[in-house]
Amino acid sequence: MLHNRYINFFILIFLKVDFPIWLSLINAILNIIPYFGPIFGAIPPIFIALLHSTEKALWTAVLLFIIQQVEGDIISPKIIGDSVSIHPIMIILLLLIGQKAAGFAGMVLAVPFAVIVKVIYEDINYHLF
Repeated sequence: MLHNRYINFFILIFLKVDFPIWLSLINAILNIIPYFGPIFGAIPPIFIALLHSTEKALWTAVLLFIIQQVEGDIISPKIIGDSVSIHPIMIILLLLIGQKAAGFAGMVLAVPFAVIVKVIYEDINYHLF
């Protein structure tokens, strides 16, 4: 997500990792890839930090991991849930069910399918009652 790039940038500035703008952009672009994108996006900053010290690389890995967990498990479901008026926990459950049912395609289609069902249900409910 867009705000993730900014947080990564400030973390890299705080840790004094070289090339924070480019590394943040690479991280943001690679985060688009499901599952492995955050890992691929974290490798370049960790490697650049490792060129300076092991401790800096460890802190970089830990902070980028924390950012990914908070963004992926809390912020994204909340934003999506608010935009489609579905509770964030339901969004997470829909993604899990979609992934089990049809893999990546199921994850992509789970929330839009649920919104379609919700709109049809509300429309029928409005007109019948």
